[in-house]
Amino acid sequence: MEKDDLVTVYTLHDSIKAAMIKNALLTEGIRCLLAGIEQASTAGLPGTIIQVQVAAIDGDRARKIIERHQP
Repeated sequence: MEKDDLVTVYTLHDSIKAAMIKNALLTEGIRCLLAGIEQASTAGLPGTIIQVQVAAIDGDRARKIIERHQP
C-alpha cells in the first residue's frame, strides 16, 4: 500500500455526522473523502453506507481524532 492510497477509517449512515467528522479531520490538517455521501443524501435510499476515507499515511491519526469526537 502506498502512503497516498485511500483507506476507510470510519463508516456510518448519517450524512450530517459524516460532514462533522470531515470538518474535524480538516481542522487537524487531514484531507478526507466521504465516499457514498451523494447516495446517502438522495431521498429514498435509506441505509446507504458513507465511508470516511483518508490517505493511508494519515489513517491512524484520523482514527484517533474520530474516537476523540465520539460521545
